[in-house]
Amino acid sequence: MILTVNRNMKGDDSLEQVMREENTADSFPVLTIADIDLLDEFDC
Repeated sequence: MILTVNRNMKGDDSLEQVMREENTADSFPVLTIADIDLLDEFDC
């Protein structure tokens, strides 16, 4: 699994562009956190 806060389409080697071109049913899932600061609210 890949966890990222940056999944834009800026450039041929951006994560989003690579996922669109290389994604298969066997690929690892990618989770994108829109606002990383919100995760602090759930700290234990």
